[in-house]
Amino acid sequence: LNGPFTQGRARAVAARLRGECGPDRGRQGDRAYRLALGRPPGPAEADTARAFLAGQEELLHREGREPEAALADFCLALFNCNEFIYVP
Repeated sequence: LNGPFTQGRARAVAARLRGECGPDRGRQGDRAYRLALGRPPGPAEADTARAFLAGQEELLHREGREPEAALADFCLALFNCNEFIYVP
């Protein structure tokens, strides 16, 4: 699930999140969970999402890459979680 198609879909969802939520990482994380998993994140998940986005932005910046890609990376991570892949 890390191939070109899924990465493209993650970038598309990230663009949608930026359009719907603006730069607010908390709103982006909440909306991403609702779109991908059909539910809001729990408190620990919301904290983890914010921490991931902040850390990934910093890493991308240090590597000279576009920090906005952090949101697409987060979406890709959601696409790879069991709750997204397997329907109960």
